[in-house]
Amino acid sequence: MERLRVSIALCTYNGEEYLKEQLQSFALQTHLPGELVVCDDCSKDSTIEILESFKKNANFPVRIYINEKNLRSTKNFEKAIGLCTGEIIALSDQDDVWHPEKINKACEIFSKRPDVGCVFSDAEVVDKELNPLGYSMWESIRFTEEERMKLLKGRSQEVLISRTAATGATMSFRSEYIKKFIPIDPRWVHDAWITLIIGVYANLYPIHEPLMKYRQHPNQQIGGLKSDIELSYEGMLKDNAEIYKKEYEYLVLPYNRIRENGDRVDLRPLEDKLNLLKWRAGKPPLGAKRLKGVLSHLMKLRYHRYGNGLKSAAKDLFYK
Repeated sequence: MERLRVSIALCTYNGEEYLKEQLQSFALQTHLPGELVVCDDCSKDSTIEILESFKKNANFPVRIYINEKNLRSTKNFEKAIGLCTGEIIALSDQDDVWHPEKINKACEIFSKRPDVGCVFSDAEVVDKELNPLGYSMWESIRFTEEERMKLLKGRSQEVLISRTAATGATMSFRSEYIKKFIPIDPRWVHDAWITLIIGVYANLYPIHEPLMKYRQHPNQQIGGLKSDIELSYEGMLKDNAEIYKKEYEYLVLPYNRIRENGDRVDLRPLEDKLNLLKWRAGKPPLGAKRLKGVLSHLMKLRYHRYGNGLKSAAKDLFYK
């Protein structure tokens, strides 16, 4: 099997409490990375000292960059990715622990499947002491078997334009796609932006196995607690034209980026979702004109692909 050179892109910020365990899990990989690229976002604790100590004894190159000003997560990952030189780039947070086979299993997929642009896995959700919380990341975000099969069948746009499937800390991708998604729009979380755009050009491969421990603690930016997921979707359950308008404005950003790339790619699923959102944001008053619009989107299966089927159509038809 071809041995791919992997860069780990690690972003740090005041990570002294858990960073050593994560760095040690890099050193224990059965497929060692070709390099570790760290971008620190102006840490005020001992993060840099921990990194420098690890660098002295690491059995692979470690490059440490300290930002002049705080970039925050999305732009810090953009910077780290841009500094990587490997064929494959694996993203990493500072507070998790990777299983020894994490890099190797991703590289096996990349070597066997040239059509795959991004690989991601499930993760075991644990507390701050690494004790299992009794559920996985995919369970917490309700990433279903049906959605996984769509990805494996090359229908990634259908999945990714409606939800984030891949948690950044679990994912790796081919570096050839960097020029397609950088710069990352700061209004997006980096993993959702990257996977959606790569998914237009290549397949995404979900590994149905936890390949890391995803640590939950009070200081993390985005968590994997089930309560977090419930809150994030609460607003989308309401029939609110302003919500549809905001979702349209949010989704049109990667669409415009892909169009700017000038590549001949199939954007019909993304365009379908945008058309539905635009119509829902400004749907006409109750009456024949609204009925015509609902029937049109229903016949094109947009309610089934990007909503709750007949239930969503009925809501648009009868609710003010």
